Amino acid sequence: MLFKKISSTKAIITHTSVNFVSRKIIGAVTVLITIVIGLTLGRNSDLSVIYWALAALLTWHLLFVKVSIEIDLNKRLISTQINSVYPVAKQDIPMDNIKAFSLDFDPKKTNHYNLLIISSLKDKPFKFNFGSQAEMNRLGHRIAKFSGKPFLT
Repeated sequence: MLFKKISSTKAIITHTSVNFVSRKIIGAVTVLITIVIGLTLGRNSDLSVIYWALAALLTWHLLFVKVSIEIDLNKRLISTQINSVYPVAKQDIPMDNIKAFSLDFDPKKTNHYNLLIISSLKDKPFKFNFGSQAEMNRLGHRIAKFSGKPFLT
């Protein structure tokens, strides 16, 4: 994830170009496979058509999904949006409710580290992002410095 400061009050977090390109390549390959299988569906059962439709929907989202995270100090919000052809999810996190950012080890994940938001409203920290230790440490420090919140390791 890349942290880009747009102005003194706005920043965005985006995926690296390697993630973007690899997702597009994998999405294009799966779309081609879905099209080839779709051309042979006339001879199959209704259940096969339903499975194909679900697979086509998932490959569509893989190809066109866009995740955007915006930090706006004027509005005092961290906004997370997931869009495909239509909006999938949107979440606004008020910065006034954030006490700190933290890095946590998670043995269940491939990259093993979570970037957490520690809220003043909840006892349980909110998982904000995940990745390698170096990547999440760097991102956590940049977000904490930009927002004026502490970063706990």
